[in-house]
Amino acid sequence: MIQPGTSYQYHTLDAHFPDDWICFETEEKAPLPSVLTCNLPLQLEHFDRCASLIWQILMENTASDFTPPPQNSMWEDNIKALFFVLQNHLAQASRALNGTGGTSPYLQKFRSLRRQIQNAPGEAHTITRYAASFCMSTSHFQHLYSQFFGISFQNDLIRMRISHAQKLLSTTCLSTEQIAEACGYSNSTHFFRQFKKMTGSSPAKCRREERETW
Repeated sequence: MIQPGTSYQYHTLDAHFPDDWICFETEEKAPLPSVLTCNLPLQLEHFDRCASLIWQILMENTASDFTPPPQNSMWEDNIKALFFVLQNHLAQASRALNGTGGTSPYLQKFRSLRRQIQNAPGEAHTITRYAASFCMSTSHFQHLYSQFFGISFQNDLIRMRISHAQKLLSTTCLSTEQIAEACGYSNSTHFFRQFKKMTGSSPAKCRREERETW
């Protein structure tokens, strides 16, 4: 969260990241939550969710520009609701930054690891490898991961990979086989199966529906 008039720069260290941003103003009667920390980096548990919310806000705003009053009030209500959810995500991250998050000595390490995986979901990620790097058993690693994030390591990895695949389907012309490989799948059939299980549709149908929407 950057305050108006603040000069800043940002970059990534050899990793992919979504460069999603939005400029906005708030009304005096609806200020930002006081817990939000401005001009400091926030460590997001689910950066993909925030990126998705920003895109939804932008699309709703575009729709409102082409809708005459009073019908455009519906789009404005949608934007306010999306901003409310986005602020909650940022407020949660801000509380953690200010020391009101979890107290486990492993929490920050797991958060850092999770961000690494989110930045490169197509790489090889194994429980054995990461448990060893944390000097703990695989069962203890899995227990802590589920405790911190409310989802098992393996299911979270699948979710990240399928989410990345959805983004590639909508933003690139890569074939589904190439996308499967980019998301860490050596077997495209396995990728198709997991994609449909998680999204309810095939990669080809997902891409077709996305293009029809635009």
